[in-house]
Amino acid sequence: MLELQKMLELVKKGVPAPGFCLVSNKKDSVRLSDFIGKTVVIDFWATWCPPYVAQIPHYENLKRKFEGKDIVFLSV
Repeated sequence: MLELQKMLELVKKGVPAPGFCLVSNKKDSVRLSDFIGKTVVIDFWATWCPPYVAQIPHYENLKRKFEGKDIVFLSV
């Protein structure tokens, strides 16, 4: 339980997110630090999750709405 509390402290509102590096579907490395100065929306999802699949069109509309702004959408 203590470990979970420590992890939650790292992602509290107003606290900079901890850095991470992921590999994109195009095999590029994507680091959170690549987006310094931008708002980053990180969406964790699963293809087997019906509620998430139902939200995909809304998520895509949101991305289009903010296109060209200093906001980045990362789907993990």
